[in-house]
Amino acid sequence: MLLEIPGILKSAEAAGIVAKLARAQFVDGKLSAGGFAGEVKNNLEMAPNQEMMTLARQVYAGLAGHPVFNTFALPRKMLVPIFSRYDVGMEYGLHTDIAMMGIDQPEKATRTDLSFTLFLSEPDTYEGGELVIRTHVGENRFKPPAGSVVVYPSHNLHYVAPVKEGVRYAAVSWAQSFVREDSRREILFELNGVAEGLAGKLETGTPLTREETDVLFGLYHKLMRMWADT
Repeated sequence: MLLEIPGILKSAEAAGIVAKLARAQFVDGKLSAGGFAGEVKNNLEMAPNQEMMTLARQVYAGLAGHPVFNTFALPRKMLVPIFSRYDVGMEYGLHTDIAMMGIDQPEKATRTDLSFTLFLSEPDTYEGGELVIRTHVGENRFKPPAGSVVVYPSHNLHYVAPVKEGVRYAAVSWAQSFVREDSRREILFELNGVAEGLAGKLETGTPLTREETDVLFGLYHKLMRMWADT
């Protein structure tokens, strides 16, 4: 399941980060690429320093304070974000994220269940640069307003389309979830949404809609398929 969540950062907060990134030192993005990804990666990344950690804490605060992100990702661990820059002609070709990061220090190793891209540049400030995620039903293209995050399973093939004009800034990171399997996280996310809706209706005495009933029966049958034997 892919999810776009707006408002992780306010537009002014994202603009403030972009202003700092515009003055920051960047290095070749290939330095952090794992596996074959380095062969298709053509971008820049903010050099690790104290200012980067300050910006990372700001991103963490936005994510940790957003109930939809927490309910969807159920994050147990999150890696320090990488702040990326794509100038004209830069792109990140088709790849999948590696399953384990930090295995050179086993006590700090993190399984990558979910990847996320926090968009920092407003979409009208650059041309191209869409995040494109492949699923079984085709490609999904994302270029949301600054401050929005796109969360997706780390095993999905994905790429960043070439930037044709302007500069694209983003923060990317990975999470190890308390719930490893995508299908189970999806059910929990849907159940939580239904439960919150029902709680509100109980307070006001509002009856269930047909759509809400359909969602409940849909969840029942998802669990039946998951657990039932014939």
